[in-house]
Amino acid sequence: MVEIRHLKLIDAINRLGSMKKAAIELHLTQSALSHQLKQLEGYVGSSIFYRNHNELTFTQFGEEFCKLSKEVLAKIDHLEDQVEEHRHRIF
Repeated sequence: MVEIRHLKLIDAINRLGSMKKAAIELHLTQSALSHQLKQLEGYVGSSIFYRNHNELTFTQFGEEFCKLSKEVLAKIDHLEDQVEEHRHRIF
């Protein structure tokens, strides 16, 4: 199953350009981040990145996955904003 943490992982790697920086932002070890990425790739049955030494480049599937991840995360953020507004109105 694709989880929100997977979407955040892909977004962080895309924005920050490295697994090391993404791991720091997400408060994970690089090992944990790598494990989560391998889990995700195993689930979807495809690589999300080409790995060349320390450089990551999205595969074609990875680019589409990243684009959809951004859209879903934006909708989740919007939902959170709406929930927060609602909570302020009733309290």
